[in-house]
Amino acid sequence: MYFAKLHGSVSWESRGDGLFPVVETAPSLISNDQLLIYPSPAKQNASFAAPYSDLFREFQTRVVRDQSVLVTVGYSFGDEHVNNIIFQALTIPTFRLVAFVDPSANDMVTKLRDLDDPRVWIIGTEEKDSTWKAHYFDTLVEEILVTGNTDNAEEAINSVLTNLLGRRHASDGDGVNL
Repeated sequence: MYFAKLHGSVSWESRGDGLFPVVETAPSLISNDQLLIYPSPAKQNASFAAPYSDLFREFQTRVVRDQSVLVTVGYSFGDEHVNNIIFQALTIPTFRLVAFVDPSANDMVTKLRDLDDPRVWIIGTEEKDSTWKAHYFDTLVEEILVTGNTDNAEEAINSVLTNLLGRRHASDGDGVNL
């Protein structure tokens, strides 16, 4: 499993020395040398600088591998440079995309849904008034990925599917798009 955080973090700090000049710092100790790509028209260009260029290169290398699965959480497909990498991966027949995102977030998510590709799973609550949102990070961690005290991979997968699909058919009317 490979985890990628392509736009940095508020707790990353640039230290101009050493082999790895980027360190993660406790939020209370952060200096003015923060490394985070903020939403702006120039963010695509910022992603070409270190350390982001290395992250993007590694991300691209990982998703185009045979039988790769990309799970996105907190990404609404609004960055063309990231989308291009994902679309390149979709040309590989064994690639899978599981996106925890609001199903009506934007035109790009709608286009992904409209592909009607069984390799693309858009997981999110469609009802705007619902109090339970499948695509929220806390819901994913606290309710969907709950596995108990087991290390058995098959039991963990079954637990995730039961939690996700069981919620889909809950009597409270909250719908999950899958």
